[in-house]
Amino acid sequence: GPDDIKQGQLGDCYFLSAISALAEWKSRITRIFLERHVNEAGVYCVGFYLNGVFEEVVIDDKFPCRKNTNQVWANSSVQNELWVMI
Repeated sequence: GPDDIKQGQLGDCYFLSAISALAEWKSRITRIFLERHVNEAGVYCVGFYLNGVFEEVVIDDKFPCRKNTNQVWANSSVQNELWVMI
């Protein structure tokens, strides 16, 4: 839900607040993820509407991290959740 989102070091509060607003409705977040399981390839497919046209976007799990730490640009407050980072 909306309380799952934790901002990291990247100044993207505008984007995270939009995700948080969207997360008020769990079904809207669930529909974005076309791939719902962690996979060995680390590749996920998500779907977005761009100007009214549905687009599939492939994303990998190479998340930007702060050097010499495990701190990523954004994270979930719930352990072992990837949805915020993806």
